[in-house]
Amino acid sequence: MSVPKRRRKQSKPRRSAAPRRARRFLARCKSFPWRLFLLASGALLTLHWCAGSSENYFSTGDSHAGEFALISLVLFLVLSFAAYWARHSFHGARSIAHHPSGEQPKTALVFCVSAQNLELAPQPDGSLLLQARNKEGKVTKELRLTRKDQQRDGRTQPAIRVDIEKLDELGFPWSWQQLLRGLEPHLKTVRRIHLIGSADSAKGGHGSHRLLGECRRFLAGYTKPDEVKFITHHPAQDFENFKQLAALFDRIIKHEREEGSADRDIAIDITGGLKPVSVAGAMATLNNDVAVQYVQTNWPWRAYLYDLLYLAKPELH
Repeated sequence: MSVPKRRRKQSKPRRSAAPRRARRFLARCKSFPWRLFLLASGALLTLHWCAGSSENYFSTGDSHAGEFALISLVLFLVLSFAAYWARHSFHGARSIAHHPSGEQPKTALVFCVSAQNLELAPQPDGSLLLQARNKEGKVTKELRLTRKDQQRDGRTQPAIRVDIEKLDELGFPWSWQQLLRGLEPHLKTVRRIHLIGSADSAKGGHGSHRLLGECRRFLAGYTKPDEVKFITHHPAQDFENFKQLAALFDRIIKHEREEGSADRDIAIDITGGLKPVSVAGAMATLNNDVAVQYVQTNWPWRAYLYDLLYLAKPELH
């Protein structure tokens, strides 16, 4: 009995990369700010004419050269002003690349801590008791965090994951649960955690700066004390003062660079705080490798890293 020969699968011809490169080149040409380029080139050219004609006029006294120098000067001023008004052509593009935080864990994290109103009581067995009280001081909700790993379905569940899920039993959102969600993807690599607190409001509301020590102890229960350093920043920050926040973020990035951290190893978490915190944190990471982290405020509560660019359009193709 003859065995039928197997037919070899015909390999598909590889597509040439030339059309793709051509399309990319055309996209660059299309997005290039030609108007601004021509205006700037024209301004430089007329300035050159003006300089040459002026030199000719002052050396020979030629009246035509003086007239041409004056006309060139006027054209230079007109083209310069036109180029100035068209300057935004180079800054009209934004690029945001985002991915789950677990794909690129960081060694340095910056958290803007929000205020919280639960009582945290460490227990002798290492657990943490959380209590919510009403205006009369009566305990209305109580929850115990074990801060210990647990075995589930034959696998070890990290303590931070166990307690994140346990906190869902509170029945209401708790701001420091978001801190745990933001820390979890970096738990194995993080070496420094920066904590920033808000100042008291003008209306008498308490800020989060007074809670930084308690927050540090809370997060330290899930990290290795001999590996992770906590840095609390003083004085309290006005979370509505963009300039103040931007300056602080820049100082933190500079400090991390001096400690030997590469920009790609730093992340600023903008989940907590007010809107100016988010804007200042995003601005501090523009056009460098420092990432912005945001934890979703709805299910599935994932932490994402964002890489922000603000470049000329041709550079983004």
